[in-house]
Amino acid sequence: FFLPFTLCFIVPNILKMAPWIWDNIKVLFYWWLASAPLVALLLARLWRQGNVKRVVAIVLLASITAAGALDVASIVLRSTTYQVFDSSGIQFAELIKQQTQPRALVMHAPVHNHPVFLTGRRSLMGYPGHIWTHGLDFVERESEIRRVYAGAPDAGTILRKYGVAYAVVSPLERNIMNVNEQFFSKFEIVGEVGGYRLYKITQP
Repeated sequence: FFLPFTLCFIVPNILKMAPWIWDNIKVLFYWWLASAPLVALLLARLWRQGNVKRVVAIVLLASITAAGALDVASIVLRSTTYQVFDSSGIQFAELIKQQTQPRALVMHAPVHNHPVFLTGRRSLMGYPGHIWTHGLDFVERESEIRRVYAGAPDAGTILRKYGVAYAVVSPLERNIMNVNEQFFSKFEIVGEVGGYRLYKITQP
C-alpha cells in the first residue's frame, strides 16, 4: 500500500518536476497524506505501552508539529501587511463587470494584482511569474502587449490578431510600460475610476 507513496517522496527530492522546483510539493503532498495515518497509528501504539512510551509519543508528536506551528506563528505574528488591490481598483473591477460582456477579452498590464482578475473577464495575459511555473512561453505575447501600449506601428494588427475588446490604462500599466496616451485617445472611454481607465477597442 505504502510503496507508491514512497516514490512520491523519493522522486520529488531527486528530480525537478516543474519549472519552479517548489511545485514538487504538489507530489510530496500525496506522500504526506498517506504517511499521516501511519504516524498516528504509531503514536497511538506507543501511548498504549506504558508511561515511558507515552513520554516518547508526546516528544515525537511535539517534534513533528513544531515546524508547522512555527511556520503558522511567523505568519500570524508578522507585522508587515500587504495590499493587493486598492479601493479604486476594486471599484474599477465593478465598473468592468457592468460595462463589458462576460466573455470579453481585456488587455492590461501583466501584473499579479490587476483589478481585471476580480471581474471574471478573459485576460490577454496574466502574471508572467505564474505563467512561467506552468512551463508556458509568454515572451512573444508580453512583447506584443508592450508594443500596443507604446503605440507601435503594428499595434492595430496585434489588437485584431487577438480580438481584444477592451484595454485598461492605469497606474499599473504606466508603472511597468511606456504608455502612449495619444494612441489610446482614439478609442472610446467607457469608464473611469480614480486613475483607472477602460477603453473600448473598436476594430476597423
